[in-house]
Amino acid sequence: MTIRATVLALAAASLFPTLADAQTRVPLASMTCSAATAFLEAQGVVIFSTGPETYERVVRDGGYCMRTEVARPFMGPSRDNPQCIVGALCSQIEGDNQ
Repeated sequence: MTIRATVLALAAASLFPTLADAQTRVPLASMTCSAATAFLEAQGVVIFSTGPETYERVVRDGGYCMRTEVARPFMGPSRDNPQCIVGALCSQIEGDNQ
């Protein structure tokens, strides 16, 4: 590949959003419980930061889980409620060995 082709390929690739852009973490502790719930309702799936180095993929409902998963309620610390029930986490169905 020539230098010109490489430069063009890199320029074209920079026009598309990356996976990291799509997976921006939202700090749950900076939002009120009702604001976090409303945000999740609007988005369907949100990556909430739950601490300096921890995060959770929270879903609005089980429709965002894989077939081998079930949605279980998620409780996390919001700005106004240390036990805010925001949405659900997808977790493996017990007894499913697939």
